[in-house]
Amino acid sequence: MSNGASNGDTWDAAWGSNDTLYFQHNDGTGFSNGAFVHDRICGLQGTPQNPPSLAGTDLNPGTLGASLNGSPCYSTGLYEVDGVLYHNVCYSQQIPGAWVFHHTSIIKSLDGGRNWINHLGQTNVMPPDNTNQCMFPSESWGEVNFVKYGRGGTAPAIDNAQSYVYLCAAWANCRLARIARTDLPKLDKTKIQFYAGGDGLADSSWTNNIALSAPIPTPTTSPTAMV
Repeated sequence: MSNGASNGDTWDAAWGSNDTLYFQHNDGTGFSNGAFVHDRICGLQGTPQNPPSLAGTDLNPGTLGASLNGSPCYSTGLYEVDGVLYHNVCYSQQIPGAWVFHHTSIIKSLDGGRNWINHLGQTNVMPPDNTNQCMFPSESWGEVNFVKYGRGGTAPAIDNAQSYVYLCAAWANCRLARIARTDLPKLDKTKIQFYAGGDGLADSSWTNNIALSAPIPTPTTSPTAMV
């Protein structure tokens, strides 16, 4: 546990059903000033109403294990749905002036972040770094996060959010995707639908063709979640 400063960037959060606030961070040493990694899962407990109660823990790499240690991937999203943690990871082209984040896929953990399964059914193996085998085969979907509702992924009866889990991309422009909550555990990329324009509550506004995903005008773009 640490009550001190954290080190790393992005720090995207997921509110777990056990009331742990799970975090991912990129490029940093976490709460414990441990190994510098591209991607780490952390936990935060306590309440801001009582600042001394706040305590952060490095989970993976950290107290849970090191299955993410040495990962070549960056991460841009973390969310819990029906007791399962989902984590979006991507690869980066680190060329000054020509930064690229791409080849995004989703991995899942059934044990609170200790072990991770990719969409090919492999455990503790990062998804492929290529367009043909990743889950989001488009340069417009390089930084993907979740549209987040309540604790443990619970959602009110709005936006069809009790039936679908939504994702957003913000690398080139803001874009939306959805996958049925019942299909999400399968990590089947053919089940992902992309918003093509029009009334988002109408099924006709969604397509399985990622090339038809429509940019949504926004003042700025950032790899952050909608909450």
